[in-house]
Amino acid sequence: MIECITSVIFLMGTYNGWFNLATTLVFLFILLSCLGLTYPNAAALALSPFDKNVGSASALLGFVQIGVAALTSSCIFWLNAKTIVPVIVIFMATAWIALCIFLLGRKNLPAHPHLASGETPAVPH
Repeated sequence: MIECITSVIFLMGTYNGWFNLATTLVFLFILLSCLGLTYPNAAALALSPFDKNVGSASALLGFVQIGVAALTSSCIFWLNAKTIVPVIVIFMATAWIALCIFLLGRKNLPAHPHLASGETPAVPH
């Protein structure tokens, strides 16, 4: 949610010319920090249903990640970017798409994947 709100503020401010280089770097830092905090959790949630083919699922997750990166960088190229605005638009679009996927998909997630199948969770010693 923070990434979505930050990206909207970043786009409005940059489009209107309100930000200098330092402010732009602060907003980029916030957006990239959000990615660094959410991706490990998103990957863990994506891989949690797979008990036997975790390696294949992880490889597919990496392929999808690289594929989305290739598509978004191609979109920036096709927009013939002379400013940072198309980059921020892609940041904003992907953040909002990810939030929608999370909100729509969280109904299908069990509270704890192993508890849903009747197993007891492992307790570390």
